[in-house]
This record gives sequence, C-alpha cells and structure tokens, in this order.
Amino acid sequence: TFKVLTLIFRDFLFIIYNFLGMKKSAVIFALDKDRNGFISADELKQGLVESIDKVIQTVIKETL
Repeated sequence: TFKVLTLIFRDFLFIIYNFLGMKKSAVIFALDKDRNGFISADELKQGLVESIDKVIQTVIKETL
C-alpha cells in the first residue's frame, strides 16, 4: 500500500505542478495541515480532492 500511495502522491504533485503552476514544496507545505512534517492519508486525500476540483474548474473555464 505504501508503494501505491507513493505513486499517487507523485502523480498528484505532477498534476498540481503542471496544471496549477505551484512549486512542489508549496504543495507539500499546503497539504501538511497540522505542520508536523508528515502528510497523513487524510491530508493527502483532502488535498487530492481539492486539487482535482480546481483542475476541473480550470478546464471548464478554458472550454467556455
């Protein structure tokens, strides 16, 4: 499961970096809500959902 989470996180960083133009360090900082230096599964899940929503909204705006 750790390998799968690592792959998901890598792809997540790729999406954020390419579509939203955020630096990877900024993404990691934004995901670590409790600032303990670790990104929990819940923090990663919440970040993924929020970011995917932003990407979808961006794509919709660009097509209109």
